Amino acid sequence: MTVDITTKAQLITITEEAYRNLQREVAGLTEDEMREPHAPDGWSIKDVLVHISGWERMFTGWMDAILRGQRPDRPEDIDEAWLNATNARLYEESRDRSPEEVRIEAAEWHAAIMALIERMSEAELFDPRRFAYTGGDPVAPWVRGNADEHYDEHRAQIADWKAGR
Repeated sequence: MTVDITTKAQLITITEEAYRNLQREVAGLTEDEMREPHAPDGWSIKDVLVHISGWERMFTGWMDAILRGQRPDRPEDIDEAWLNATNARLYEESRDRSPEEVRIEAAEWHAAIMALIERMSEAELFDPRRFAYTGGDPVAPWVRGNADEHYDEHRAQIADWKAGR
């Protein structure tokens, strides 16, 4: 369920809460549990954290460009083929990394997302006319799709995996 967010303070609160909930789901898992593949995609929890961090890394880069008034380095229309190829690349890049490295990276990229939100003004987040690149859309929903909503999506998958073990 998506909650309507209309202020920067609400965005900060919901993003931090969703991240804490995700971290609670992975807290206490062993290295073997973090590496164990689970349905439906065969990714491990480690892979899920890599996926989230990878998207946060790309998104913060895109937003930095938008904030500078530049076009971000991303396809104009992101389609399923591009999404799948990007997710596969992120997976391959981190295949041999340890769960501990991935946990540290997850915390670092979450901090980067929070820093991005903190430095943006209310207008930059919520004014649909603020950035020409967005075509009349506010960026707050984009932030949410790469932060709290993304955390919640994968937290639920991890919870389901743990419940079915």
